[in-house]
Amino acid sequence: MEKRLKIFFIAMASIMVITPSVWYGAQFYWQNKTKKLYEISQSKFLKKYTYVIMNGSLDQAMYSEDKGGGVELADYYSKVSDYYEDVKSGKREREKIYSHITKDTGYIVPVIIPVPLQHIGVEKSIYVEEISETDLVVKAYVFNTKCWGYYEVYLAKSTIHNELPPDSLLEDFMKHVHSLPSREGTTFGKPSPYGFYCN
Repeated sequence: MEKRLKIFFIAMASIMVITPSVWYGAQFYWQNKTKKLYEISQSKFLKKYTYVIMNGSLDQAMYSEDKGGGVELADYYSKVSDYYEDVKSGKREREKIYSHITKDTGYIVPVIIPVPLQHIGVEKSIYVEEISETDLVVKAYVFNTKCWGYYEVYLAKSTIHNELPPDSLLEDFMKHVHSLPSREGTTFGKPSPYGFYCN
């Protein structure tokens, strides 16, 4: 019995030492990696913004976590742009759908979004190593300097801009964002794109 208790206490002590060491060691590694990459991005990368202006409205740009999804997004934005051009020129009539929730008819865009819905904030800066004339998709880095995390994204080149959008569009967009129902509840356990320690 005494031997079992001794083994139990040694095991518990080992767990109490090893677990925090692994946690803080991993956190220290990723934060240092982020800081180094951020320093490089400040001096060598291009600082850009990503958003979509379509049909006179501003919206956040979607991103993919892999290049294949980025190609699908580039195709998606091209199809949506073509759709609005056809509507504007009168080649096609804009499609509507009846909502049983609002009891009203609203417009729809009949192009299926090809990737899971993941957006980057309109005012969030991104860092790009280079942008080629022939590229449809651009790899970019998004940083959080509060917790020193980052993640890589693949964006349609058409959504990347040198400057923030015009103030008038940004104000309208922010009014829309603030009018949406607020989400309540804890965010603990929800994976952060910046890293496990940024939750």
